[in-house]
Amino acid sequence: MDLIDFDIAIIDEAGRATPPELLIPILRAKKIVLIGDHFQLPPQYDKNLIQAIERDDEAALSSIDKEFLEKSFFERLYEDIPDSNKSILTEQYRMPNEVGDLISKLFYKGMLNNGLSKETAQFYDPVHTIKWVNVAGKQQYDGTSSYNDQ
Repeated sequence: MDLIDFDIAIIDEAGRATPPELLIPILRAKKIVLIGDHFQLPPQYDKNLIQAIERDDEAALSSIDKEFLEKSFFERLYEDIPDSNKSILTEQYRMPNEVGDLISKLFYKGMLNNGLSKETAQFYDPVHTIKWVNVAGKQQYDGTSSYNDQ
């Protein structure tokens, strides 16, 4: 791999990638296309790092750790590149309209529009596609999974 250069690297889910996962292909390519959304799930970080955060043990975090936990590498790149090098998809087809409208309002400043209406007949509650449920208890971890018995 050290001797291979690529004309283009296309990296999907770049918003979920850690800095090394992005930097390795970026350094090997002449052109890069990053496809991602920093409003969705963040990168997966080391379990010990997450546990230090949960303990509020800031002394255990390096300044680089703190910096990358506040904003992903993808988000930093997105903010720093010129607008002429950015594009945003403004139409979604995966969610029912009510969910799409809520997501658009909360995360995308109303810029996300609904495409075709998603059929909700097979949903648990086809009429109320959004339902808020207060769950008591505390999130617990088992390996890489989390759960709440309550």
